[in-house]
Amino acid sequence: ANAAGTVLDVDTPSGDGTTPLHLACYGRKLHTIRHLIETHGAKACISNEWGCGVGHWIAMSINSDPHEINRVMDYVKLKNSASTTFDTFGSPQKQGHTA
Repeated sequence: ANAAGTVLDVDTPSGDGTTPLHLACYGRKLHTIRHLIETHGAKACISNEWGCGVGHWIAMSINSDPHEINRVMDYVKLKNSASTTFDTFGSPQKQGHTA
């Protein structure tokens, strides 16, 4: 709940199913990813309507630092080992792209 007592659902998707966690992975903002997962229980197993899960969003990231890519991937895998969408890396999403 926020300061006003409203319950927040951080897995609420946008119109195409993209979640705040997807966008944080796209920006490779590890502190935001940690906050969403640890404080709000964000789920890494959700894919949007295009078939893109957290692995796809990390692979498409705007951050080009390979060390940061690995840190983000390792953290998300560790926190969501049983329910991630990393197994979709080799699987094409709706537009034919793979992660």
